[in-house]
Formats: sequence, structure tokens, C-alpha cells
Amino acid sequence: MNSFSQRPTAVPIRGSRSDALASPSSARRATRGSAGQAGWARPRLARAQAWWLGAFADRIPGRRDLDPLSMPVPLLPLAVVAERCHDGTGGADWCVRLAGTIVCERAGRELRGQRFRAAFGDIAPQQLDGAITAIVAHSRPTTFRHTIADGWGGLEWAETGLFPLSESRDRVDGLLAFIDPDQPHS
Repeated sequence: MNSFSQRPTAVPIRGSRSDALASPSSARRATRGSAGQAGWARPRLARAQAWWLGAFADRIPGRRDLDPLSMPVPLLPLAVVAERCHDGTGGADWCVRLAGTIVCERAGRELRGQRFRAAFGDIAPQQLDGAITAIVAHSRPTTFRHTIADGWGGLEWAETGLFPLSESRDRVDGLLAFIDPDQPHS
């Protein structure tokens, strides 16, 4: 049996009623907070959110629950899957397990095995750390606006939808990001 056909039990979203993420408007309200979210107004991120809500409702999936065949195709090149890893000093960090083609092109390299921060280029660390802290604390999706490498040696603005993953059932131990640059990549 392959990993896509195995469906581990996912974790319910902590601190929310089962209907707290039942609609895009309620999810938008649920994600506003200290991480500087701008909501889910961007069409591709709204599509990511709708897919997430339709696929996982009131639970947090594990990485193995993610089926690329169920994701909207235009989102795949924007996706980054990361998991907890050790940083070599006894602390924890996030490492990229899989990164979409647009994300890798913008970063100028393959990101698999790199630190999650590498997908974001020169982003202010407090923005990314704030978003991750919010995800880990509240176990619900969030968005944040930031700069990323534009693929030509400069920076441009992007917005990222960040979704929690949990294999362990008791804590967020993975992240799914959709990094949506302001300018389409050609």
C-alpha cells in the first residue's frame, strides 16, 4: 500500500469549534491576528484555502494526507511542504521536504533539504517567525505579506498562505505554504 492510500487520523483544530473553519469568511476571521494577515483576498490563496477547507474541514492533516492529485493544479508550483528538523545546535527548525517549480526558480536553486527560510529569500525573519508562531500556537491557517527573490537578482512582494500539518496528532510538526508572488513568473 503506498503512502497516498494510507490515511492517518488527523488532529482536530485546537481551540476552535468544529464549524470554526466551515466557510472562507469564517476562516478569514479566524486567521486575523498578530502575524499581520491580510486575509484571503488573493485569488490563488483563496483557492488554496477553499481546497484546504473542502479537503480537511475541522482537522489538521499530516503530510501523508496531502494528495497532489486533489490539489488545484495552478497551486502546485507555488507549494512548499516543510517539517520539523534539528538545527544542529539542539534546537528545532523547519526543513523543506518538497518545493514547487516557481518557488525553486525564484529562489534560484532546488530547495529540498534546505531550511524553510530559504524559500523566502531575504524576508524579515520576524515576519516568518511570527507567522510560524501563530500556526504552531493556534493550529489554523494564516497569511502574511513579505518580499521574495524575483528570480533575476532582485526582490518583489508576495503573499503566503501557511497551513499547519500534524503527523504526531498532538502538535504542529509540518507546514504547507503556498507562496504567491505579485508578479507572475514567465
